[in-house]
Amino acid sequence: MSDIKEDLDFGLASEDVFIGDLKTKHENSEVNKFSYKWSSFDYKVKYGGMIIKEYELKTRRVNHGLYPTLIFGKTKWDYALKQIKKGIEMEVVWKLNDCIVSWVLDPEKTDQYYIGVGQNVKRGEKAKPCIHVKCEYMKKWD
Repeated sequence: MSDIKEDLDFGLASEDVFIGDLKTKHENSEVNKFSYKWSSFDYKVKYGGMIIKEYELKTRRVNHGLYPTLIFGKTKWDYALKQIKKGIEMEVVWKLNDCIVSWVLDPEKTDQYYIGVGQNVKRGEKAKPCIHVKCEYMKKWD
């Protein structure tokens, strides 16, 4: 199996398990994985028939604190800004080797993130615009 396929399968398997965690966290709401393969975020939480929150899951084979920031693609940021304007809370979750951490997107908190570049070397990707979130501002999940 190629490194790229192995890496993609690793992330997809993590997504299938993580939905159970979200259903526990939002037990009075409807939690679904977006069905479209190229959806900007992975999960949506509905309450009273309306989307109230979306989650993006990033699974990484590193320990928390190894790097000063964790990243996600700027295209996801751009999408999230539109959703935030609609009143939908947007959260990125990183499932790491030693813990799960997250950050609720807030474009006003400019001290917590910066726009830079990043890439997935294992997949052979070229550098692209990314949001770097400072680890000190992430919250750990129980």
